[in-house]
Amino acid sequence: MKTTICQYSAIATLIFGLSHARVEARGFGGFHAGGFHAGGYGGGGFSAFHAGGFEGGGYHGSYSGYHSGGGYRGYGSAGYRGSYDHSYDGRYGGSVSVSGERGAYRGPGGGWGAGGTRDVNVEGPGGRSYSSESAHGMATGPWGNTVAGGSRYSSASGRYGTVSGGSRWGAAEGAYGGVAGRTAWGAGAVGYGGAVGLSRYSAVAAGGYVHPTAYWSHTDMVARAGYVRAGFVHYGGFTAGWYAAHPVAWCPAAWTTNPALAWTEFGWSALSSVLSIATQPKYYDYGNTIVYQDNSVYIDGTNQGPAAQYAQQATTIANTNSDVTPPPETQWHPLGVFAIVQGNEKTSNNIFQLTVDESGTIRGNYCDALMDTTTPVHGSVDKKTQRAAWTAGSNKETVFETGIFNLTKDETPILVHMGKDKTQQWMLVRLKNPGTGN
Repeated sequence: MKTTICQYSAIATLIFGLSHARVEARGFGGFHAGGFHAGGYGGGGFSAFHAGGFEGGGYHGSYSGYHSGGGYRGYGSAGYRGSYDHSYDGRYGGSVSVSGERGAYRGPGGGWGAGGTRDVNVEGPGGRSYSSESAHGMATGPWGNTVAGGSRYSSASGRYGTVSGGSRWGAAEGAYGGVAGRTAWGAGAVGYGGAVGLSRYSAVAAGGYVHPTAYWSHTDMVARAGYVRAGFVHYGGFTAGWYAAHPVAWCPAAWTTNPALAWTEFGWSALSSVLSIATQPKYYDYGNTIVYQDNSVYIDGTNQGPAAQYAQQATTIANTNSDVTPPPETQWHPLGVFAIVQGNEKTSNNIFQLTVDESGTIRGNYCDALMDTTTPVHGSVDKKTQRAAWTAGSNKETVFETGIFNLTKDETPILVHMGKDKTQQWMLVRLKNPGTGN
């Protein structure tokens, strides 16, 4: 299924959701921007273009715009693509513009895709403004596998600042079931902070410190982890064939003959011996023994300092030796393969595969199974505090952390630091390789 999703998601990305392909601008001055109908053509191709405008009258301004389209049919396939651009200028200032594209395609094998984009920009008197961008798409393969996705981002500016936010969603269905996800992010008058890494699977608030921690009992985590494992459909990774299909994935040289080692795990006794940690294991129990309160971090009731300082410590740990390439003979010890779960979610398409060497260096992969992409992971373990922290790819601002002892468990809470001023509590769920029983 992963290959099929990857093939048809390209179509969805290019031609976005047909359900939003029609534009109606009635709210801006009372005009109707029109629609289109792509059916009814036989063979060959066709094209159309329409432009027009008016000024004055009851609209107290001027309107101009066009819409165009073209299509074809032949050799068992058909397609349509159109675009539009409409604008309205008010007599006393201010303007509105709406533009976008829409399209549909049917392939000779029975697969099809459709989608559209829409951009809206409003400029009002006194510097007030509003803008919105949206894109949606869907594609189905000849065997019924389906992928869909979309995004929306809006921003409004006024006398007292700017408010911005957006959301992204995705879904896929194949022979073994379906998966879906939706996320949102926003910002207050301080402005939008930009990409934070994994943003399409996270909810991020701005306008001040955001450091929620919540107590999750062992029973609750086990129950949620059961849902995650039962709904996970992307098993089959970290095999010789998988690594061949993902050349950018990180893999220890010694594992080339047995890459399934990625799925195995170390118990604390063996792991502490490898890391030369003689002290008792420390479980990082966020929301219970480690709590964020009033922008400070408390461990066992003792104030450890500002939350930003705690996040910076995690960043320092994660970036330790991140630019160093360990020698090929390095012995890597598997920590396992984990699904990443945010908030109260019970499904996941995202995976961390983690390993550690005797120096405490962490390496591995972050995998977006829905999009079938892989990014190398870099991090380390602070042996004194037993904190483990890592990043994915070139994004050094988003840091994942938990205790190294936590990574010997089947499910564990983690913290995700999105810069120094935003932190969320997520969960890792160990995945068992159904092919090996590990």
